[in-house]
This record gives sequence, structure tokens and C-alpha cells, in this order.
Amino acid sequence: LYNHKKGLCILNIEKYKEQLNDEQLLAVTTIDGPVLIDAGAGSGKTHTLTNRAAYIIDNGAVPESILLLTFTNNAAEEMKNRANKLLGYDEQSQEKEIHQIMACTYHSFCAAMLRRYGMLVDIESNFSIITGADTTSALAFAKSKAEKKYKLRGFPQNKVTCQIFSMAINKSISIKECTKLYFSKYADFVDELEDLRKDYDEYKKKHNLMDYDDLLVNFDKMLDN
Repeated sequence: LYNHKKGLCILNIEKYKEQLNDEQLLAVTTIDGPVLIDAGAGSGKTHTLTNRAAYIIDNGAVPESILLLTFTNNAAEEMKNRANKLLGYDEQSQEKEIHQIMACTYHSFCAAMLRRYGMLVDIESNFSIITGADTTSALAFAKSKAEKKYKLRGFPQNKVTCQIFSMAINKSISIKECTKLYFSKYADFVDELEDLRKDYDEYKKKHNLMDYDDLLVNFDKMLDN
């Protein structure tokens, strides 16, 4: 592994041995090809990932070529700060600002890439992201265009409908299968729910809106180009 900055081949394992157990060390230092690490709560995942990033940089990679993805902004910032500290970049370091590891959530990364390259899948860069109450409101507007079609006795409330749509997307299953497995009390409304999801998607497209699931789905579509 060639270090372009120092012009020599290094591994720098010793300093990592001091703060990692054997399995963590193996995860950190195995950098020639992809690695899947299966680790539970409290096993030091963040500690391992940040040391892995630092080790990769120690062995020749430029920090800005590294992408760290996680589920929360706090975790992303913590990983970036820990990695910078391991590399010797203090809070005021100009070098830290120049050589930035990109650390963010999956959704913020997808949003950033869609704003930059969304035209590849016919997405305008100034789309708005909707969450929580905004999502159910958008669904309500989509329903209102259909007059009485969705005003059925026992039809799921907007919040539950959004949960059904989201679970179907994230589990890569149909609305029919999703309701059968997880929302069986609404199994009689499968046809209406499928139509409503189409109406909801059309409403979001028309008003340039994306919910969190759209960010992932549209980013995946964009990767096909």
C-alpha cells in the first residue's frame, strides 16, 4: 500500500494495536477490498470505523476520497471529529478544513447528490424535503383530488397510510403483501391504497416534493445512469 504523500510503503499498525482489540484491529487494517463487519451494540463500531478511516489515510488515501455514512447527524459529526483527531487535525487546523472526510447521514447524502445530478432522472434541484406532519398533509391533499374515492369506512388514517407506503418501499414488497403481513385490518383496501400511492407520488412530483423514502429510491434510480 503506497503512501503518495510520504513516498513509501507503510502500514502503521503499532499505534492502532494500542487502542483496538484483535477483531477491531483486523477490521481496521483489512483495507484491500470490501469488508463486511457484523457487530452488535456496545462493540465499538464507531471507534472501529473512525480508526479504519484514519488507517486508510495513513496508507495513502486522501481524506476527501472517504465517505462515512450513518443514520444520524450527531453520529456523522462524531465520526468525522474522531477521525480528524486521530489524524492530528485540531479544531483550528487549516489542514483539517482543506482535507475533509465527508461524513453524513444516508438521507442527506442522497439529497446532496440528487440536487447535483437529479436532472439525470428528471428531478429539479430545488426540490423540498417533507417529513412528519408535512408528509401526512401532502397525502391529504392527494386524497382530496379524488373526491369520495378514499372516504371509505375503516380506511386507514393518513399517518397509518404513510407507514404502509414506507414499509412497503423499505422492505421492497407490494402494498398487498405489506398489508397482509403487517396491517391485516386494512387488507380489504389494497386496491384503493395502491391507487392512492400513485396519486400521492403524482402530487409530490407535481409540487417538487420528496419524502425520506423518495430520497433513497430516486438516488438508487440515478445510479442506473
